Amino acid sequence: MKLRVVALLAALFMAAVPAAHAQQGGPPPAPPWHDKTGLVFPDQAGGAKLTRSIDYAKLAGDPRLGYSWHYLIPNLVVASIYVYDGGQRVPDGTDNAVVAAQFEQNKAEIFQAATQANRYRDLRPVGDITTCRYGAFAFRCQTFSAVQIASNQAVLTRLMLMGYRAHFVKLRIDWPQNSASGDAEVERLVRALFSQ
Repeated sequence: MKLRVVALLAALFMAAVPAAHAQQGGPPPAPPWHDKTGLVFPDQAGGAKLTRSIDYAKLAGDPRLGYSWHYLIPNLVVASIYVYDGGQRVPDGTDNAVVAAQFEQNKAEIFQAATQANRYRDLRPVGDITTCRYGAFAFRCQTFSAVQIASNQAVLTRLMLMGYRAHFVKLRIDWPQNSASGDAEVERLVRALFSQ
C-alpha cells in the first residue's frame, strides 16, 4: 500500500514532463490503451496533448499499481488518469463502499502531496462530493481550491473516481482559478476520453 502511495505521488510531479524524456531512461511507458477496461488514451484528446505515461506494474514490479496517462493544455489544464485495481475486487460505479473508501484515500493523498511534497498551499474543498457525468460515465468527484507552490498560481484541482470493469479509474485535473475557459476545457478533455 505504501509503495502505491509513493508511486502515485511521484506521478503527480511528472505530469507535465515531455514524453520524450520517458524514452530517455525515465519510467516505462504505459500502452495507449487499457486492455481490461477497453479505455483508449490517444496522443491528442480534447485539445490536450499526451505528455507522458507510466507503467507502474513494470516500474515497481506490482501489477496492482496499474498505469497512468498525463495530458497537458499549456498554461491551462494538467490532467492525470490512473487505471489500477489496487489488489481489490472493484465494483462498477461510484455508489459502493469500495469506491467510496478509495476516494477518501485519494483525497488524503492530495493533502499529503500538499504538505509532505510541498505541492499546494491553502488547499480546501470547494463544495461537497458530487457525481460528475460525461456521456455514459459517472465519477465520484470533488473540487478543491489551492495555490500551486511551484508557480504561485491559484488553481482548482478536481479528484474524480469510478469503478469500471474491475478497476479504479481516477482522474486528477488542475486548472487556473482565474481562467474563463478552464472549466470548459476540462469538460472537453474528459468527454473526449470518456465518452467512447
